[in-house]
Amino acid sequence: MNTKTILGVSFAAIFAVSMILTPAFALVMDPKNDSTGNADQDLKSFGLDGQGNPSLKVWGHAGDTKPADGSGLVNAYVLVTDDGIYAVTSHAGIEDSSEVIDDGLWHAHKVTLDENGCVTSLSEDGDAWVHGNQVTVKGTSATTVDAALIVQLTTSEGVCVGTVYDSP
Repeated sequence: MNTKTILGVSFAAIFAVSMILTPAFALVMDPKNDSTGNADQDLKSFGLDGQGNPSLKVWGHAGDTKPADGSGLVNAYVLVTDDGIYAVTSHAGIEDSSEVIDDGLWHAHKVTLDENGCVTSLSEDGDAWVHGNQVTVKGTSATTVDAALIVQLTTSEGVCVGTVYDSP
């Protein structure tokens, strides 16, 4: 075999293997096959972690999807607990947390929402921990987690839930 034939066979073999592996890889990238296409926005489970902190897990790598600078959007992992609603958020252009230097980094808030899903109060309660496929809020008084959501909020007319990416 000459060099061109060897390279042709090698590329053909790589292409064949990639066609076999692509469906399995796609399942890892977006296991729910939803409109987001992002496994970090696909909820896997929620509850209290081993230390009793409110926590959720995603199918992908938590925190990978952040809103673009200047978009006026807020991405949030939300945990509804017996101690209130905690949101671990990332956003640009609004500095509302002393937990991090740049609010594009993930940080926690305790929030209250009205009947339209708009934020009526916000405090710096809780500390965000985003690692691997897990999002945790430490430093709360929560003893149960009733629900979890992954959402994007808009800031055009108040701070309101615009898109729910995933919920149980």
